[in-house]
Amino acid sequence: MKFKKLLSLVIVGVMTVSMLSACGSSSGNAEDGSAASGTSSESAADDSNTEGTEADTGAGEEDLSQQEPYTVKIMMLDDGETDIVEEVAAAASEITQAKFNTTIELVRVGWGSWAEQVTLALTSGEKLDLFPAFAINSSLATLVSSGEVLPMTDYLKNGCGKETYAMVDEEDWICTSYDGEIYGIPMNKGKQNVYGAACNKDIADELGIDLDAVKTLDDFGEVLGKVKEAYPNMYPLATSQALRVMIPSDTLGDDRTCVLGALVDATSGSTTVENLYASDEYREFVEKMYDWAQKGYIMPDALSNTETAQNMIRAGSAFADFYTGPAPDTEARLSRECGVTIKDIEFFEHYKTTGETAPCWSIAGNSENPERAMQVLNEMYTNQELANIFIYGIEGKTFEFVDKANKVINYPDGVDATNAGYAFDHWAWPNMCMSYVWEGYPVDVYEQYVTFNAGGVLSPAYGFTFDNSSVLNEVTACSNVVSKYAEALNTGSVDPNGSSGSLEQFIQELEDNGIDKIVAEKQRQLDEWLAANS
Repeated sequence: MKFKKLLSLVIVGVMTVSMLSACGSSSGNAEDGSAASGTSSESAADDSNTEGTEADTGAGEEDLSQQEPYTVKIMMLDDGETDIVEEVAAAASEITQAKFNTTIELVRVGWGSWAEQVTLALTSGEKLDLFPAFAINSSLATLVSSGEVLPMTDYLKNGCGKETYAMVDEEDWICTSYDGEIYGIPMNKGKQNVYGAACNKDIADELGIDLDAVKTLDDFGEVLGKVKEAYPNMYPLATSQALRVMIPSDTLGDDRTCVLGALVDATSGSTTVENLYASDEYREFVEKMYDWAQKGYIMPDALSNTETAQNMIRAGSAFADFYTGPAPDTEARLSRECGVTIKDIEFFEHYKTTGETAPCWSIAGNSENPERAMQVLNEMYTNQELANIFIYGIEGKTFEFVDKANKVINYPDGVDATNAGYAFDHWAWPNMCMSYVWEGYPVDVYEQYVTFNAGGVLSPAYGFTFDNSSVLNEVTACSNVVSKYAEALNTGSVDPNGSSGSLEQFIQELEDNGIDKIVAEKQRQLDEWLAANS
């Protein structure tokens, strides 16, 4: 049903002109609509996004270019050099000024300070219009309850966001809704949970290992053993991140690095919230990791390692890495990053949770003109030219076309990720499926995303958002306990049944600091949500 709906949107986008709305129409390009729905970039090959501005002011429509001047301030995560960020904002402003008499102010904030800076911006009263809402700063429910994001339902259903509303699948809006109001536009990116490992296919082929036959962690352990035997000086598994816990859970809004109450197996249909760290599944996992570490399958200095797994695989010092959230372009992306042919293997059935769909773009509570912010946000989602200015920066400086007909790009000569001065993060902008295709990826990669997102199992809590405001003290205390124990256990660095840093000590300290209260509150809210949405 969902796949057919998305394909129908593609057809509608090709056959129709831009939609009228109370806030005015958006891009007006058939190509924009098709690309936003995840179709191939070839169907969006015509560079006509700005040419539609005259048609947008046709008879019977308000000329939005005659509005009062306004500046929309956008805060976006990851790094950007000031001069390039300003150049990007100026290029984006050429489009938004012509259509809306709106100037863009863009602020980039690095990952390390993102949570702090976005929270400060939202609570200080400073001007801010648009930003991506992630669980890494606060859950959407918490942002809603504190008034830090504004409802956008009327804009989306009846006004200047109608085009965007039509392009997002109905079932996904529930993940960014609270008390019947929509508070965010879900990012159009990969939305399935998949847990697996990225492996050096060349080494696997050399050793006669059929990676397609690997279906479980036990199967994977046998592979790591063969690699260890053949390459005793190579780390079979290079992993140092606590989020790589191979359990198909629904974290109910928590970041995977700190899970305080979860549906342990989101594919089972169970709606019972549990302390993940006290589950049989977690014990089995950490015992397996300790066993692998004792056998030399996991790098012994995992906790202190600062080198990325990609670099280690590239250098030949590691064979594989755990990862979560793979998508149709995973193998192509990791092969490029690792410099070798990567084959991914998956341990569980794909499944869909609120956590993968809820990351969204929202209108800040202290926006001075939410309607003008929504005009720009709708354009960011539907206008391919504007979307790619934000995503990739300036043609000839931060990227260049290598196949313009198919919208395939790469870095210009002499430029790479280390000196481009502008981080891309296409998945974190409103509509990744509107972005140009990176060289080496399938030209139809975004069509593949449509199929990928349409598969998998829905978690029974799909759409539920946890509001932790009533247990903030317990969340803080338990988060500190997780930081103390989880990473060492997850990487096999300590014996889960030992006398120091054991799993039992971990569970006890969580209970002493209120994990049971958090779990009970999550269960209460989930039960109420299930009753209301049955």
